[in-house]
Amino acid sequence: MITNTDRSGWFGGSDSSMVVSKNRSTKTFKQWWAVKMGEQEPDFKGSVYTDAGNKYEHLILSSVSEEMNLDRQIVIDKLNLRVNYDGDLRGTIYEVKTHKAEKEFEVSKQYWRQAQVEMYAYKESYDDFKQLYIVSYPLYPDEYYTEQEIVVDPSRIKFTPIKYDKHFIKDEYLPELKYLARCLRKGRVPT
Repeated sequence: MITNTDRSGWFGGSDSSMVVSKNRSTKTFKQWWAVKMGEQEPDFKGSVYTDAGNKYEHLILSSVSEEMNLDRQIVIDKLNLRVNYDGDLRGTIYEVKTHKAEKEFEVSKQYWRQAQVEMYAYKESYDDFKQLYIVSYPLYPDEYYTEQEIVVDPSRIKFTPIKYDKHFIKDEYLPELKYLARCLRKGRVPT
């Protein structure tokens, strides 16, 4: 798991929906921008759900392959883009999402956008890109709170392939990212 939680000065894959947001006058956007400018600490401190996801992430990926690269980071300075990968192996990216077992996992628009940015950054940095999978793993209520050794059940792992959408990146994401990166470097609030 990535240990540097300072999000100021950089845009990450999980910021993709905020980057393409058309409504920049909301309280949520203003708070997000203040974090990017280093003027405010993020107000999300985690929860039992995110803590469990962090505990399971490496174990899930290790059960996929012992050779998995964990927590690789790609930085594209000119865009103030810093993308953290849960796992990757021989050109395939694995983005882990744990979820409540009582609900079937669905790829949200936010997850889809995050995956697009992860694929874009990888393709910009390496020439062996093959595929991105969202790796979903259901957790039962007692698994969120367990203090015992965690055991991953490989039969519960689901792989959802995400197709790269170059039009989203080229026409929607990159123009907004470039604009926000300029604003960030100049210390301006985007309009």
